[in-house]
Amino acid sequence: MFLQILFWQSFDVPTDTLLPFQTLTKNKRLTSTLRKGSYGSGYFNLNFGSDNVLRLILDTPDTSSNYWPNPDFDVYRNGRTNYNSSRVAFLDDMGRFLSSDQLQINASDMGYGIKRRMTIDYDGNLRIYSLINSTGLWEITWQALGQPCSVRGVCGRNAVCVYAPDPRCACPPGFEVNDLSDWNAGCKATFNETLLRSRQVKFVEIPHVDFYGFDLNATSPLTLESCREMCASDFRCLAFSYRILGQGFCYVKSAHLNGYETPEFPASIYIKVPNSLQPPNPSILYESRRMCGSAEAEQIIGSPSMYDFVPKRVKWIYI
Repeated sequence: MFLQILFWQSFDVPTDTLLPFQTLTKNKRLTSTLRKGSYGSGYFNLNFGSDNVLRLILDTPDTSSNYWPNPDFDVYRNGRTNYNSSRVAFLDDMGRFLSSDQLQINASDMGYGIKRRMTIDYDGNLRIYSLINSTGLWEITWQALGQPCSVRGVCGRNAVCVYAPDPRCACPPGFEVNDLSDWNAGCKATFNETLLRSRQVKFVEIPHVDFYGFDLNATSPLTLESCREMCASDFRCLAFSYRILGQGFCYVKSAHLNGYETPEFPASIYIKVPNSLQPPNPSILYESRRMCGSAEAEQIIGSPSMYDFVPKRVKWIYI
């Protein structure tokens, strides 16, 4: 009888971090932790797709969504190629991250003699960290997304990622935070959601906010009133987005996911709520002061550790 001994090598099985010359290949992925201080697996991944392109992906029981490189652009506009099927990437000892899809990333302190790591943080952002010998702290020297709200699903179901001026998670009127200790756990309705299946509904408008994706349909040209009626009469519709842009564009939404606010967004989201729901006084978007960011980023920026809420005006639209 032969005794077979298997040795597990962590270098060959990366979790959320790549060290210099540790390879990421087609059968491997980086997976974020679930939350700050947790060792459980989260919902954000870095891996090669079947098209040979390295991507950041949100993968939850509800949805799967690419968010880096920019999903609105094609492979070549994002500076990548899908022709090389070797699917391998690594961080070198100069602070360069090189990938077979022609992606090259350079740390801001590029050069030899610095300890570095690449980590997909629990906020879904991919970062290169460099160790500062004088302080013993890790400093961010590159990150994939400069706007944290660009991370799909970073705040969870029913929540909105807002800038005030730093990125934070917020619950719209009619919703409350699920878990005060976990900002990306999303928000829950304060009303019986089965009431939305009736015609006894109204809408709350939140300017410059959208829930990316989950469109039941997109129709143009259409008036605001017709768009509102389309959502009110469809029990699957939970919200609609309306943009003027010369003619009315109506996007009927089946889920409150990937919510974000930006002043540049030329539209509003209209969230369906029951007629029986009383608007808050004043009508506000409940915004957490806790920032959406990685543990290291929170230390550097110095965000508060407690939740409190500040008012942000919204309008109620009745039908």
